[in-house]
Amino acid sequence: MSFRDLNTLVDAHQSVTTKVFVDGELVHQNLNAAVDRPWRVYSITKSVVSLLVGIAEAEGLLALEDPVARFVPQWRESASQEVTIRELLSMTSGRESTASLDDEMISIANDQTAYAIDLGQAATPGAQWHYDNIAAQILEPVLTAATGDLVEFAQERLFTPLNLGPVGWQRDESGNPLAYAGITATADQLGALGQLVIGQGVAEGRAVVPATFLAEAVSPSSTLNSAYGYLWWTNREGSILDGGVAVGSDHDGGSRSGRLAPSVPADTVWALGWGSQIMAIVPSEKMVAIRFGRRPRYPETFTLEAFTAAALAGIG
Repeated sequence: MSFRDLNTLVDAHQSVTTKVFVDGELVHQNLNAAVDRPWRVYSITKSVVSLLVGIAEAEGLLALEDPVARFVPQWRESASQEVTIRELLSMTSGRESTASLDDEMISIANDQTAYAIDLGQAATPGAQWHYDNIAAQILEPVLTAATGDLVEFAQERLFTPLNLGPVGWQRDESGNPLAYAGITATADQLGALGQLVIGQGVAEGRAVVPATFLAEAVSPSSTLNSAYGYLWWTNREGSILDGGVAVGSDHDGGSRSGRLAPSVPADTVWALGWGSQIMAIVPSEKMVAIRFGRRPRYPETFTLEAFTAAALAGIG
């Protein structure tokens, strides 16, 4: 194995931690920091929340076709009363969302859940795809109402079965866990989550996430964007909207036909966070590759495809 090209790529773009796992074993690491410390992974949190929804569904606590209003009473008898949990997961809820509203929720709102709930309905549910932090935050009150406490549920049902130890989860000033961007984790912890995906939801012989749900979560969830599952980015063929929006890139590829990353296997899936926090999972190669760091100097050259391809080249 030679990871020279991967090291050159990540070192040029303000990376702090890079790790590559194959079949659950660490095969490469590049640490440009004094310690291998936990890192704020931003929207990678969304992909973890997706797994929690799958676990909650298996326990009979909710169903994907449930109207969100079952758990968010403020939406009953409103324009949002028919929005389903599935539509929140697939980014097709049609909820009001703009870049300025998103920034306002993140930087100003003391109660980000209340802010997200109180916005209006902009489009018919299921009619359009829009990457939406605000709608993703609505999964916090849904999971809290269904499970009692989102963070405790995550620790008991997901993190502990994977032997991850404590996983940090940022809250807003009102105490609400940030479902769209709150997790702080180590690369090793994410590596175990990636291995869970490769194992179709099974870890150490135990079914942690239902295989049927996980298969749906990492497959296209609508024809509006074949690059998106249930809060996971996919590499399947179709009409796609680019993943640059998830990492905060100014160089989003827009709408096109094809695959998100044509040079890497079609079964690749990603969890992506602002500043190019990347978890790339390639089940056919049993590989998980993690990148933590600051926003790349040249986002147009540090792409999820370039990173994933370099990691794959390293394992041969």
